[in-house]
Amino acid sequence: MSDNSPRDADRFADLIDCTPVRLILFLSLILFGVSTIFTNPQNGGGTLDWQFFQFFDEIARKTILQFHQFPIWNPYFCGGTSLIGNPQTTFLVPTFPLVLIFGTTFGMRLSEIVMILVGCEGGYRLMRHFGVRGWAAVLGAVAFPLYGRTFGWLHDGQHGLHGILLAPWILYGYLRGLKEPAYLVLGGAFFGWLLAYRGIEPGPQFALALMSWAIFQSIATFFHTRSIQKAAWPILAGAVIGLLGAGFVGMRLVPVIDLVLRHPRVMIEKRSFSFFAAFVEVFFVPPRTRGYSEPGYAYIGAITYCFFVIALILPRSRKRAVIPLLVSIFFMSIILGYTVPAPYPVLKMLPLYKSLRNPALYSFTGAMFIVLCAAIGADEVTKWFRRHGRVGQTLATVLIPILVLGTVLEMDWRGRKELPPNTYSFEPVAQVRQDFHQSRGNHFLHPIWPYLDRGTLSCYDETPFPTSDALRPDLAAEEYLADPSAGDVKRVEWTPNRIELSANLTRPATVLVNQNYDSGWSASVGLLAIDLPAGEHHVTLRIWPKLVTVGLLYFLLTVLASIWIVRRWPPTPLE
Repeated sequence: MSDNSPRDADRFADLIDCTPVRLILFLSLILFGVSTIFTNPQNGGGTLDWQFFQFFDEIARKTILQFHQFPIWNPYFCGGTSLIGNPQTTFLVPTFPLVLIFGTTFGMRLSEIVMILVGCEGGYRLMRHFGVRGWAAVLGAVAFPLYGRTFGWLHDGQHGLHGILLAPWILYGYLRGLKEPAYLVLGGAFFGWLLAYRGIEPGPQFALALMSWAIFQSIATFFHTRSIQKAAWPILAGAVIGLLGAGFVGMRLVPVIDLVLRHPRVMIEKRSFSFFAAFVEVFFVPPRTRGYSEPGYAYIGAITYCFFVIALILPRSRKRAVIPLLVSIFFMSIILGYTVPAPYPVLKMLPLYKSLRNPALYSFTGAMFIVLCAAIGADEVTKWFRRHGRVGQTLATVLIPILVLGTVLEMDWRGRKELPPNTYSFEPVAQVRQDFHQSRGNHFLHPIWPYLDRGTLSCYDETPFPTSDALRPDLAAEEYLADPSAGDVKRVEWTPNRIELSANLTRPATVLVNQNYDSGWSASVGLLAIDLPAGEHHVTLRIWPKLVTVGLLYFLLTVLASIWIVRRWPPTPLE
């Protein structure tokens, strides 16, 4: 045993425990898989989703850099809509400075590199919290961030869904926070990041996952301690993470929730999937496999899925992974959709969840728990080998690394094939500085309008934003009098959040602005409008919704609460 001791087998585990080494490994794998997206770094994607999200990031960037304002209002979309209340935006996340510095198209891609890298590191720390080391920990750290959806979203332009890659950090903060409450602040911070990163789909999904975990944890705690008070703590800790996460981005989240509840997305979803598709196909069958309805949708690698099955079978791994096994099976059952009366049909009756589409999308959250179980299974197999003499030691030292490295590289290679060099074919548009006007527009060419200082009245969004029937494209002036014979009105200064006008009126009149009204504007309903008496006037229209102030107060309370928690229960260093 001494010649083939666990110490010899654990040399790689010791090496990968070194953070710089680990990050270099993760970054190398990521860059190999996605390097083709930088072939034309300033090009945008050719899909409608890519252009849609580029559109919103460019407007936020333009509002900050050109007008030096906080992104509150979006005059470029549907005749004027809330920007801070739109769940499809990302300007309050730590990666948005990359968009500001490097431009929208290049910055968005750099942001996703960061998201994937942060996801890998969070996954590794989560594995180590479960006592998983070495190659099994690498599998658990990488198989989720580099799964099928990561590459599919990069190709299709559904960038906001990458926020789910932060989920390992949230779960890590939650689990450590059960004993050291200061780590609940860490989990809350990452949950806030997820919510602000176009979290309309990942946010409710992971909230459901965390709630499920907390309930299972609470039940286990009760059976172990027979204490209702102790059993309530896992649920309370999950609620603390939810409240902190919402508070950290409260300035944006409060308007978002208000908008989503007032104008829920229009979704008619009746899809169902077979048991094989829900429990095997979307995770196990490689992408583009003929004869399957959803092959590779959340592909985690065939070997990874086999280790998941091993975790179900082996008593040791089943005991270690009982809660993630239950959560993963729960999410697999959601994928069934309307095949069974619950849980998906029940979720569709709940606020927020009724706006989520396609039950197969729940696989991109469930995959994390399957991978966690798989890593525990791989760890148990490694330990089993080591307990069986020299041959077992050799298998642990050789076979497990081959299986893990082969799986990771295979997933990376398949992802690379999903991103051919021509993925980003939408060439950059030259910026034209001119006075802002509403145009008829075209929602198939979303990115061009902010570059041309034009708004598009042609709308594309699953959220039914209210728009005024009085909007008109291509007017000679965006600000005008309802009765032109009452005098004249001129634009003095225009910015997204503020419009300054001068009016010279011979009698009382109404000044109209060719934009939608929304709460926060100092104007009447319908088009932006203001009634003025006769005479000369200097008028300033501003927008600052009251809910933004509510969200800002929520943020400040969250910061104070976080400071109190950290000071009350000082954390030990990160593992």
